[in-house]
Amino acid sequence: MSGGSLHLTCFSLRSLPSYLASHILEHLNPILSRPSGLNIVISAIQKILGPTDKIHYKLIPDLLDFLTILELCHRLKLKGAVDEAREPRHEDEEWLQSVQTGKFRQLFIEIVLKYCELDMYRLWTQDPPIPSLATQRLREYFPVSCSEADGHTVASPRLFHSDLSGSEREEIYSRGTKCRRFIYDSIAWADAHGGRGESLATIFQSAEFQTRYPCEVDIGCLRQAVGFYVKVVQDSIDKL
Repeated sequence: MSGGSLHLTCFSLRSLPSYLASHILEHLNPILSRPSGLNIVISAIQKILGPTDKIHYKLIPDLLDFLTILELCHRLKLKGAVDEAREPRHEDEEWLQSVQTGKFRQLFIEIVLKYCELDMYRLWTQDPPIPSLATQRLREYFPVSCSEADGHTVASPRLFHSDLSGSEREEIYSRGTKCRRFIYDSIAWADAHGGRGESLATIFQSAEFQTRYPCEVDIGCLRQAVGFYVKVVQDSIDKL
């Protein structure tokens, strides 16, 4: 892991699903009857999460990429089951219907967006702030929103952009707009409420600022959501 990018340059984002199908899903672990590559991905996710709610912020981009690989593999397996007209066992029918609904996909998208928001908030308000990296991540997480704002279109290396529906793109655009608005509003607030010569870092760490602009992401709940998501995907892939 690179602490910022997986650097998966051997294929374009558009060809990612076919790459995963041929390089991960076709190679089964003979003991677990699960693709060996998925075990590595799941292990990486669990390692990044760690045993506590402590966030390894530098690894958030990598975490998002690993979660996306898991999500794409899951969708490919579901599609394969449908294409092959496989009949689920009676006890699995209700369970399979639940993971095939849009609600489970929405959980994945919400997890991704919450981590994006958390990372942006941390980069912008930490002491000292890292505005250059915050700008870079803003473009990676929300490229369409940023390109519309400044007129520059830059392709994002983040894998979750590879397989989005129209409504999902709209939601990502909306969150990107929200993050940009927070940055602008926080600067305006600092100008209005900060003392003469007071740095942004000092202002952003103040209780008054934290009350006015608290982090809206519950880290504990987010961690639980990831754990639930990974467990359901594991079970789903094992059943298909």
